[in-house]
Amino acid sequence: MKNYKIWDDLIETLPELSEWLELPADQMARRVGVAWELSVTVGRFIDLDKRLAAGSNSSHLTLEVDVRLSLEDVNSSIGTLLREFPTAAAMDDRHRDWNASQESIEVARAIFRNVEKANVLLAAYLPLIARALKSDDFQSMQGRKSAGWGVGTVKRIGFASLIAAGTVAGGIIGGAAGEIGAEIVRQTQLSDKAAKLVLKSKNELIEFSKDAPADIRNAVEDIIKRVEEARE
Repeated sequence: MKNYKIWDDLIETLPELSEWLELPADQMARRVGVAWELSVTVGRFIDLDKRLAAGSNSSHLTLEVDVRLSLEDVNSSIGTLLREFPTAAAMDDRHRDWNASQESIEVARAIFRNVEKANVLLAAYLPLIARALKSDDFQSMQGRKSAGWGVGTVKRIGFASLIAAGTVAGGIIGGAAGEIGAEIVRQTQLSDKAAKLVLKSKNELIEFSKDAPADIRNAVEDIIKRVEEARE
């Protein structure tokens, strides 16, 4: 696999999935959402290998047959295990029917580039989201699941940042006199980072909200406006 860059993300994913399988049951449950995406990513590459094998011009890129069969067996068992967790089963059902669009992925990718720069997310989660946003294989169910999870995750990060940035613009945290305690300082710093993310991604956040109810769309635009005014 190491001979071809198309398998790089699979090579990174397998050890992470293996680490999850070695966790105690309570820790497995806490990270089941991450494990679900890791398993979907493996499934996406299994589907890719099958398509490459069927093509006359790309068979040299394929995995060894025994490697793919092993991956299928292991990932199938992991999928069965994951569905024992209600959270993973719900994620699987929700993303199975996601209607992928290249436009939504491009919007999510643009926001994610700013997420990386703004440092609003734990670094450990960045590669997971980045790998999901590379998925634009809408012919594969696993590809649609992965892309749907990536877009949905970035959308939640963006809207959470709007809420956090709104606290700064509204003076709930930022600008308060006599702040006491490290937690308040930490929250203020996080909200400041969120505000920077919102300003850099304002057009994409508005784009993500275009299909939402009118009150949500108005709230998004209002928060962005207040953040802009607070930064002047």
